[in-house]
Amino acid sequence: MLKPALLLCALTLAGCATHAKPGTLHYPPHAWNLHVGGMTTIMYSVEDDGSTSDVHMISEQPTGFFALSAIHDVQKWKYPPHHPKKNIVVRIKYVLPQVNYSTGAKPDLLINRQ
Repeated sequence: MLKPALLLCALTLAGCATHAKPGTLHYPPHAWNLHVGGMTTIMYSVEDDGSTSDVHMISEQPTGFFALSAIHDVQKWKYPPHHPKKNIVVRIKYVLPQVNYSTGAKPDLLINRQ
């Protein structure tokens, strides 16, 4: 059994893992498995503490594949503090590689942020 101090440290570190660098995106597994590419446009704001807020989809093509994943990823982004900004628009293009899928290409590396 873990000692309380070690457990507290582990829980604290696990909480820190919820933030990601801006631009960190993941290819939605269901779109990857179905070999679907597409695009979504997301709008969000950056708060004074560097966190993102008011993250929502403006458009998505095709519908139902990318918006939820993009929103989830953008909500985790952490910017440097004290530079708030409102209504940032980012267009994310999800591109499948032009290679054999059995090569083990990593979906996280196949996203173009415009």
